[in-house]
Amino acid sequence: MQGAFKTVPRRYSIGLWLTAGSLAFLFCLYHLSGTLVFGSFLPADNDSFYHARRIIDALGDPLRVAQFDARIHAPEGSWILWPWAYATAMACLTRLLMALTGAADPMSVLAFIAPAWVFVNAALFLGIASRLRLSLAMQALAMLFFTLLPLTQMLHRVGMVDHHYIEWTFVLASLYCGLGWFDDLASRRPPAALAAVLGAAPAFHTGLFILQLPVLLAFAWLWALKGPLHRGGTLA
Repeated sequence: MQGAFKTVPRRYSIGLWLTAGSLAFLFCLYHLSGTLVFGSFLPADNDSFYHARRIIDALGDPLRVAQFDARIHAPEGSWILWPWAYATAMACLTRLLMALTGAADPMSVLAFIAPAWVFVNAALFLGIASRLRLSLAMQALAMLFFTLLPLTQMLHRVGMVDHHYIEWTFVLASLYCGLGWFDDLASRRPPAALAAVLGAAPAFHTGLFILQLPVLLAFAWLWALKGPLHRGGTLA
């Protein structure tokens, strides 16, 4: 298994990632006619409308993204359920892309961030396949499934401003880092990366605290089996 894993050349993995990511990106543009209306880009769904409004309002000062909305649950208003990190990051990225491209409409930039982000999730998906010691043929099959998966096309479709594709990023990243750690429990870098992923995740979506549960269950399983629990990696 280990030997078969080592025989996969890096250039093949890069080619596989670029091919699968590009194909997925094209599939995610299928709904372009639903978000480009009379020359203007519209968010893809109801939640995307709200996220877009919050992000665009914060373009002038992304570090002061709104946390309280006086216009919902009128007349008293309400605290916004979604945490700050996604809207802040998107506002910063939108400002940067608008400056680089000269775009005047923020939605013309926001509409394409989710489709472009499919390359990030494709890389994580391929990384998981690699850490599972899959052969090149099986990695190619896994990436084909990733590309054709309706979830990929739904979360990354053009005009999607909702945060669900970032949730998927954290799910994949936690699995990728966790596999790296449990492959070598004495290591320090993979558990430190996993800690960063688990720590940052709730800032992007409150429900992502649940990602800590599989790690704790894996530790409980190792403890029950009296397996090795190395102090260095655990402290990292």
